[in-house]
Amino acid sequence: MITLRDFRQEVRITFTLAFPLVVGQVGHIMIGVADSVMVGYVGVIPLAAAALANRLFAIIMVLGMGMSFAITPFVAQAIGANQREKCPETLKQGMHVSLLTAVILILLTELTADLIPFLNSSPEVSTQAREYLRILGASVVPFMIFQCFRQFSEGLSRMWPAMILNIIANGVNIFFNWIFIYGHFGFPAMGLNGAGYSTLITRLMMATALVIYVLKTEFYKPYLPRFFPIKFDWREMGKIFSLGLGSGLQYFFEGGVFTAATIMIGWINPQSMAAHQVALNSASVTYMFAAGISAAAAVRVGQAKGEKSNLKMRNAGFSAFTLSAIIMSFWAVVFILFCRIIPRFYISDQGVIDLSAKLLIVAALFQVSDGIQVVGVGALRGMSDVHVPTFFSFIAYWVVGLPAGYILAFPLKMNAAGVWFGLFIGLTVFACFMVYRFYKKTKNTSLTV
Repeated sequence: MITLRDFRQEVRITFTLAFPLVVGQVGHIMIGVADSVMVGYVGVIPLAAAALANRLFAIIMVLGMGMSFAITPFVAQAIGANQREKCPETLKQGMHVSLLTAVILILLTELTADLIPFLNSSPEVSTQAREYLRILGASVVPFMIFQCFRQFSEGLSRMWPAMILNIIANGVNIFFNWIFIYGHFGFPAMGLNGAGYSTLITRLMMATALVIYVLKTEFYKPYLPRFFPIKFDWREMGKIFSLGLGSGLQYFFEGGVFTAATIMIGWINPQSMAAHQVALNSASVTYMFAAGISAAAAVRVGQAKGEKSNLKMRNAGFSAFTLSAIIMSFWAVVFILFCRIIPRFYISDQGVIDLSAKLLIVAALFQVSDGIQVVGVGALRGMSDVHVPTFFSFIAYWVVGLPAGYILAFPLKMNAAGVWFGLFIGLTVFACFMVYRFYKKTKNTSLTV
């Protein structure tokens, strides 16, 4: 039985590990926030197009992120089991999986761009979203390379490199946004497309910098493989693919329901779509705090699994749940208090500001649920438990949350707020399952279902 003092120590350890991950995650999402803020000054239509394209791209990219997330627990488990010789092969085969995944994601992006005109958004929004999405698709390869080396580094409990690069990347992205969106240094004003080119350049620089850092830093040398000659280890790739696909589908079902919500809100009007983008960007920033804690939970639980310590897994997981609940409660209060101020950073249209404020109140309601569910995903991923949670994520989001949102939005005429209440329901259902699943898995190690 853990004492309160020991539990506080667990929370401190989790916070120490999570802090650079949180900063890095927030830095990553702030690239998209900066794009939305700077595009918002161009007009409502470009902001609505950014909302549509970014959500469609997000649902594609979470599959890639899920694939890379599989690398972290395998590395952490090897470290915990004192089998460090497994780490180089995990990185090498993880890179193969990441690059093969990138090719598939690029094809999916092109297909998705062709489908945008059939989503019933306004023609102006569809045209701009389609062009912007194609530019974002070109950034998939550097993004997947960055993710592969980032997750490898985090599996070794080396969190700071990605954090620092994400901070630097924000400055780079804002600078190139200023050039390409508004037209400076002889470049034409490209509007929304300019934000896409800026994101592409930023991701290329991030991937290049992280790869060079890992390959040249003394700390990583004992864990690095020989990348050439290229040799596919289908068994190792299969393990990474199996865990990564489960993780990717979890995020796909979650990200997909937000994308479906974006499409439904697009049926209402461009103003609702713009307000949705403002609220979603804000909620995405706070989500990254929990996502950083989730990544820390995956590392700590993975190491404890490698040590075969059920008690350590349990303590690591529940300390992460507690920390996430505290932080997300704080953000819920912020959303409520500043619901009419936050939208003004994005746009000056008063109608959009008023609707954004209503959506931010709903976002405040699901902050804790969102934080709990993503930490649960990370903790269970550290135990290599992804398949049953993936099934329940589908049930929570697509069988419960999305239909509820549709009913509230259209038959009950709550419009965009109704869609967001549906998201609240889905997130809460899945959060409850995550806590229960982790509790049962760590209470009874023989649980296999």
